[in-house]
Amino acid sequence: MRQRGSVQMQYKKAKKQKKKEGYIILSIVVVFILLVTIAGFFIFINRNVELEPNMNVVDFRAYHNLTNDIYIVFDNAVINHHSPQIINDEMHLPINFLNEIGFLGPHLYWEPDIELLTITTGTELIRISPNNDEMYLNYVNVPSNFIFRNIDGVAYFPISFIENRFDLQSNLTEANFLVVNKTNLDNQIANVIVEDAYIRYLPDNQSPIVQHLYFDEVLHILDMSNEFINEMLEAEENSEYEFNNYENYTLVRTNLGTIGFILTENLSYFSIIEGFTNQPERLPRLTANEPLNIAWDLVTNYAANNTAERRIVHPGVNIMAPKWLRFAGSEQLNNPNTLTGTLENISSRDYINWARQNGMQVWPLLFDYQNPQVATEVLSNTELRDYVINQLINIANDFDFDGIMIDIEGTNESNQEYFLQFLRELSPIMRENNLIYSIAVFVPAEWRTFYNHGEIGRVVDYVAVMAYDQNVASIANLLEDATAGPNASINFVRNAVIDLINVMDSRQIILGLPFYTRIWYITEVDGVNSYRQRNVGIQFGQNYFRDANVPLEWSDYYGSYFARFVTTMNDGTEEVTLAWIETERSLELKANLVFEFDLAGVAGWQRSLATNGVWQMLQRVLGT
Repeated sequence: MRQRGSVQMQYKKAKKQKKKEGYIILSIVVVFILLVTIAGFFIFINRNVELEPNMNVVDFRAYHNLTNDIYIVFDNAVINHHSPQIINDEMHLPINFLNEIGFLGPHLYWEPDIELLTITTGTELIRISPNNDEMYLNYVNVPSNFIFRNIDGVAYFPISFIENRFDLQSNLTEANFLVVNKTNLDNQIANVIVEDAYIRYLPDNQSPIVQHLYFDEVLHILDMSNEFINEMLEAEENSEYEFNNYENYTLVRTNLGTIGFILTENLSYFSIIEGFTNQPERLPRLTANEPLNIAWDLVTNYAANNTAERRIVHPGVNIMAPKWLRFAGSEQLNNPNTLTGTLENISSRDYINWARQNGMQVWPLLFDYQNPQVATEVLSNTELRDYVINQLINIANDFDFDGIMIDIEGTNESNQEYFLQFLRELSPIMRENNLIYSIAVFVPAEWRTFYNHGEIGRVVDYVAVMAYDQNVASIANLLEDATAGPNASINFVRNAVIDLINVMDSRQIILGLPFYTRIWYITEVDGVNSYRQRNVGIQFGQNYFRDANVPLEWSDYYGSYFARFVTTMNDGTEEVTLAWIETERSLELKANLVFEFDLAGVAGWQRSLATNGVWQMLQRVLGT
């Protein structure tokens, strides 16, 4: 009985303990729910407070840490690293700012070491020194009051001169901001449609107000590019604001020059102000009878002008382009500091008379043996550029050229700007002398990314794209891709044309055709392939493989024939010989691109490597 009573006592005690624990757990749960409710209430209250817009007004200059000086406002930014200057009561813009927005290269070329400014437009070449009105090599009249200043090595230009000549327009606002716009671009504007609106520094209603706006005020809509938005969102990480609703805002600029964000719902009446140009009217592009069928002629010396092969008239050819002009010493690739800018001239009046008698124009080539020193040493020097230009024009007029084709191929990333400046300066003088201005260029490929094809197309009449050398051993090694490949596959040629059409008028483009086949020889030594290559004429390339009893197989993908065979050498190694072979069929496929893309015509490199069948095919396709 005592044992049973003891068990009952323990049971009652455990039950009481369990009940007590239940009360404790219930109390904890109640307290937890109460705390969560209170916390939620305060979060709700605080969130509602945060949603209330920030109505604090901050001075725009103070927010940007700007002084009371005049600042340039351009696009969607205040420029605080380039300052305008008031000189003789007229506002002047610094050349570094003009350079930054893309105006230095195409129009203004400043050489601080010799304090010389060169101005080029479609009709003018002007050289002028600062702080006076002395001008030389001046082919047009310049306003006598045009004076620019050189202050601490920086050139400053009067706005009146720039606005009358280039596509810029400026306005000094009441807030002392110089707002600069490109006039050749369309501008979008909108009106404020509420009684009170605000521009905030950032697209967040907690960002401070930088300007109060009123009904019907006109605002300039600024670009919120993906790059701009990404930069803004990256900055959010270090910001006290969250740009969760930035899509509801529009980036604008006021007539005072203030830049900021406004709720899009407060805007309406969006419209476009169409761009216009202040550029002096460019002399019309000089053209020949198109389609053009140009024969590039590799003339190595004066005597070669009079050989029998140079008196053969190829059917359909309407322009001869002999290699007549070269930079003296440029063949000495490893002998720097020897170039003087002197041109060697092997032009022939008899050759020109023969061409004219057979209905052909003559556009001689100026070339450089692919020597980078030509651009680095000669074209970088203003006096030497003038020297080259004067020689070119004098020779052209003396021999009565119809045009000139520039074939300077030894440019690189470091000297490309000198080459471009030479082309700009030559442009108005060629037009003044009624000479058709053309240039041979490489394709817009990855190993020539520094080429500015759009700028080249802007200043010349015709651009002959050398749409070949798709695979070359030296270039392949440079790209760490030494795989033998076609010289000018149809897709490679087509893409070259498309790339150029994106940056220039298709009617300027001359399609350069290869009248040669590149044969590859590949041997393997210690597991590494060794490459040799040989360029041969069209007929030789076909015969080479047929004589070896190797069939030519057509490839629709490459747009050419392909052939391959293996030879066992005396030492037991194997040599693979292969080529993508140019024929009349492959060249016709490329020539048809002239009509597919509305091009100016073709040019073939080089004349002596073609066959009669090739000339007849081009005459038939082009209708020349």
